Amino acid sequence: MRAFIKKVKGRWLPLLAGLVATTLTSSTPVHASCGVTAPPGSVADAVAEARVVFVGRVVYTSDGDRFARVKVESIWKGPVLPAYVDVHGEAPGSGPFSGSEGDHRYQAGARYLFIPSNDQPPFQDYGDCNISTQVYSGPLSALAPSDARAPNPPTTSDTISNFSDEFGWPLAVGASLIVAIIATALVKRRRRSRVT
Repeated sequence: MRAFIKKVKGRWLPLLAGLVATTLTSSTPVHASCGVTAPPGSVADAVAEARVVFVGRVVYTSDGDRFARVKVESIWKGPVLPAYVDVHGEAPGSGPFSGSEGDHRYQAGARYLFIPSNDQPPFQDYGDCNISTQVYSGPLSALAPSDARAPNPPTTSDTISNFSDEFGWPLAVGASLIVAIIATALVKRRRRSRVT
């Protein structure tokens, strides 16, 4: 056994030492952190630089709370918006079973100040270190411009779309169950009538 250990030490020790040295001295990718980079500007700066800024209340969410259907309440900057817009807080490449540090999540019923990265719906709202969506609060209301506008009024199709998008899947499952129960009852009834 000692002969084997001496043989291994003689052949593999220099290779193992070289591998360890290479591992310890090689560079690894470094990911920037918001705490390491320059601190983000203030919300006032973000509002001043943005092309679109609006206040809205989240009607419902999906995709792990990274998608929000938003009822627009007040437009601070940008074009006149429809009564309801979609906001995607998911970074490209994320999906239902993945995510990134830059994803933003929303809460149904909460009111937010949205500062999206694009200027027309559906809006994109994600990023690691940028100031974009903020829960709307008293201090933020002080930033509201005097020329803030209302969105377009809601349409009938908005109401139908919101209802079907939010409750469509549960309603479809419920309707399928009802149809299955009725079909089963009819089949049983026919079988009983044939037997008698």
